[in-house]
Amino acid sequence: MHPDARFDAKAPIEEKALTLIWRQSCNELKESIGDMAFDRWFVPLSLVRVTGEEVIISVPNSIYSLWVETNYKADLNRVLGTYLKNFGPMKFEVTGQGGEEDVAAVKNAVGETVWEQPIEEIPTHAPADLKAEIDKSKRKQKKNAADKPVRPDDKSPQRRHECPDLERLRRLGASAGLNEAHLFENFVVSGTSRIAVAASEAVTTEPGKTYQPLFIHSGSGLGKTHLLHAIGWRTLLLRPKSKVVFLSAETFANEYVTALQANALTKFRNKYRKVDLLLIDDVQFLGNKGGMQEEFFHTFNSLNDSHKQIVMTSDMPPHEIRKLESRLVTRFQWGLTSEIAPPDEAARVAILRRKRDEWELKVSNEVIDFIASRIHHNVRLLEGALIRCSMVEKVSENGIQISELENVIADLQTVTDCPRLNPEEIQEVVAEEYGLAARELHGRRRTARIAEARHVAMLFSRELTDYSLVEIGEAFCRDHGTVIHGINSLRGKMEKSTSIRGTVEKLRRTLTRGGSERSGGSEALLR
Repeated sequence: MHPDARFDAKAPIEEKALTLIWRQSCNELKESIGDMAFDRWFVPLSLVRVTGEEVIISVPNSIYSLWVETNYKADLNRVLGTYLKNFGPMKFEVTGQGGEEDVAAVKNAVGETVWEQPIEEIPTHAPADLKAEIDKSKRKQKKNAADKPVRPDDKSPQRRHECPDLERLRRLGASAGLNEAHLFENFVVSGTSRIAVAASEAVTTEPGKTYQPLFIHSGSGLGKTHLLHAIGWRTLLLRPKSKVVFLSAETFANEYVTALQANALTKFRNKYRKVDLLLIDDVQFLGNKGGMQEEFFHTFNSLNDSHKQIVMTSDMPPHEIRKLESRLVTRFQWGLTSEIAPPDEAARVAILRRKRDEWELKVSNEVIDFIASRIHHNVRLLEGALIRCSMVEKVSENGIQISELENVIADLQTVTDCPRLNPEEIQEVVAEEYGLAARELHGRRRTARIAEARHVAMLFSRELTDYSLVEIGEAFCRDHGTVIHGINSLRGKMEKSTSIRGTVEKLRRTLTRGGSERSGGSEALLR
């Protein structure tokens, strides 16, 4: 575009012109930064207003504003400058949105040519190994060095440290306890995990400042441990001299006990209080561990005071961890708490296709679509079903038939994977086991038997459905605090009583196997 043909920001710009400017700018931006970065960070954005005093860009939340401003502000100014003149500083307006409506709006503004695949689907050719990530980082550093003169006192991460070579990075990762298979590049992002991924990438850019701590929680097999490893690798790639430690809360506890017995607490404390990045997996294990909570409390404070980054994962939010001290609950909630919900069907298909290509399996898209339609809530089960179908395909003379798939993955399918399961249906199953009427579970009677059955139903409503605590409380005519108390009370009784534990496990099998162990009425569960 000729300089004289640019829109002058000092004059009013019509909405139609803003749409044109944003569409063209996005097309150029995508070519500049690549498909994956554009899809992840710019799909929910829109150009709201342009004047001589400011340029307003709408973002769904503060994670986007921080990440885009830190990493892509210069790129945005450059492409906007192609179509605008005399425009003011760029500002970001948080809308609190960011769902499908935002994606649709941006698609309409930019045009379908910008999107070559669904936003949830990462291309299968995306780099999925350490060498690819190192090469990408080196190219970015080289471009930055060419674009910006280096001052003698330049202390940017790129100037302080050169990119490590592949073998060195692998040694650093191994000593930190990281798994090479888990990188950001091979994490399939969906709408349910976008915020957790964005926050994870943000803490690698501004460790100890952006979100301190970052707390990620989800059900089993949804990728929270993958993100921990990815944060570690990205940190080592950007800052090879950083001291990174990844471990589970159980390992922390075992090492603490060993240090106590060996009178080596000073060595233990130095190991974890002098790191730059502490990655703790399954932090719910801290619950009901008094002495270990005390030690972790002081470790947390020491790292926080030194502005070091802490990232934790759990299968439940902080306030639901049983017998976790309130002072730890509040500290875990200081920064950002992000949940990874089960992936939608488009994301499940993307995950399966990525794994098929990564593992070089011969599985058709039709089989993948079938698996994605049957298994909903656990990525590990998706991967297991994919491997199983691939093996059956190999040994079958005529190849695997769709009609056979139901039997092949039958034991991997659970009622948990059926979104139609709800607290009311769980109440029916539990009440039958206890010889009660379902209405008694949400009534006011509090006999020991009714209370126990009610707490069991609450536990399964939390574990086996997508209902929130508030919604579960409403199903039992209680508030969410009562649900948390009831679940924690039941878990305590299960630790002490084999009878209660046996009843709970029996009911779990009944619910997760479609009610096959119930005497009749199993169809009600699956309707």
